[in-house]
Amino acid sequence: MVNTGYPRRTDFYHCTPSRLCIVTCNKQHIHLFVRHAVNKEFSQIPLSEYNLNLSPEQLTINLAPEENCLYIGTKLNDKKDGIGLEIFNNVNAKYFGRFQNGKRVQYGKFTISNDFQDYFFFGEISGIYAKGFGWHRDKKKFKDYEGLWDNSMKNGIGIEKFNDILEYKGTFKNGKREGIGRCKWNDNSFYEGEWKNNTYDGYGIYRFYDGSEYKGQWKKGTFNGFGEFINPEKKKYYGFFKHDKRDGFGIQIWFKEKKSFIGFWQNNTLHGLGKIIENGNDRYGFWSQGNQTKQMQKKEFYEKIKAKKMQYINYFKMDYETLFNLINEEFE
Repeated sequence: MVNTGYPRRTDFYHCTPSRLCIVTCNKQHIHLFVRHAVNKEFSQIPLSEYNLNLSPEQLTINLAPEENCLYIGTKLNDKKDGIGLEIFNNVNAKYFGRFQNGKRVQYGKFTISNDFQDYFFFGEISGIYAKGFGWHRDKKKFKDYEGLWDNSMKNGIGIEKFNDILEYKGTFKNGKREGIGRCKWNDNSFYEGEWKNNTYDGYGIYRFYDGSEYKGQWKKGTFNGFGEFINPEKKKYYGFFKHDKRDGFGIQIWFKEKKSFIGFWQNNTLHGLGKIIENGNDRYGFWSQGNQTKQMQKKEFYEKIKAKKMQYINYFKMDYETLFNLINEEFE
């Protein structure tokens, strides 16, 4: 590491073989110019925006080839200590903040801007990692995050926004939404509940933009397990789902028609033993892919239910009003 001390004239630093940095000082001002590797033109980095609040006499300029950066700031015992600015090999990457014993501490601001990335982080720092509370903005991805960090990843409680399209408030683990959180979109739809690996997983409620609502179990972002779904057309389903589709035992009520189906589903259609209540009449039978293929007498039907599906027998014995009250109670 080469320490040049305080430059009282114009000094030149080769940041890389193809990039030249020029630092000039007088009694009041410090100026930094960098020649770009591609077009060979010089641009000035405005040090005033970093609020170094240092006179040229207090300033140390240090070229660290092994770190691919130029350091401008204060030092103690030949180590970065106090307020300082690091300018990396890519002139568009900079870090400004506090140092102690050669390491970044307390808080700081990291910025990078090039053809591929354009973002900054401001917050608590420990060594080379973001750790504690911080604010991150990614201009290319139109994404903001404000919250807790660990090991330079979102960890803990935070708020994430995407260009006014959506907002997530909740917990994160290793950079991903995980735990409990609420995500709201600009069309007023929202999800509130459990997350895993950046998607809905566990118990949660999803309100769709058209007013439809699902409450229940999720797996890898799909309805999976027991749940309840109601849509604006006054149709409600109460039962099991698999990969977003009604699958297994379930009850569906059509409120306008005062009609209900109690029975088994497969791939979103009636499939298996079932009972339809319509206009006060009960109809029993077997369905296949949505069509009733066999009609049964009440006695025959209950014999089959007792033999194979004993745990659901009490639902089959309910009339329309009892089902209506049960499902409405559960869904409130």
